[in-house]
Amino acid sequence: MSVAAVDTPRRAVLAPESTRVAPETPCAHCGLPVGPRPVKREDAAFCCTGCAVVYEALSKAGLGGTYYRLRAVDRSRPALRPVAPEVLQVAELDTPRFLAAETSEDGAGRRRCELFVDGVHCAACVWLVERLPYDVEGVTAARLDLPRARLALTFEEGTRLSAVA
Repeated sequence: MSVAAVDTPRRAVLAPESTRVAPETPCAHCGLPVGPRPVKREDAAFCCTGCAVVYEALSKAGLGGTYYRLRAVDRSRPALRPVAPEVLQVAELDTPRFLAAETSEDGAGRRRCELFVDGVHCAACVWLVERLPYDVEGVTAARLDLPRARLALTFEEGTRLSAVA
């Protein structure tokens, strides 16, 4: 069995009859080789669960087309391997201790904070990082400071920051 690739930048789509994926096949999200143990979904192969989750989230939100188009424009930087989701401890972002220590009031009943965002390296990443927080109920502003790798968020009380991360 073989892998059929669609002629789009950094994206391999599996033919429906495919069950095996060659290790050198590019990840449908980041473009790195999928390696000997790819994560397979019905229409694509990925190098890790993180890439599969992001790809599916982009597709479900209707953002995939724009994200991958923007990403194709900036090929000057290498693809980065994402951090495994199990390494992230995002539940702490919703604790009263974190909210008291790391957020401030803006005077209009909303809170503000800055989150460090590692691995942002292209225009597509900036667009995505600034766009996705708006899908979380209560987020009123999201702005990425790329040189500092900080995402400034403004949100209403009760917003789950873990959903943004």
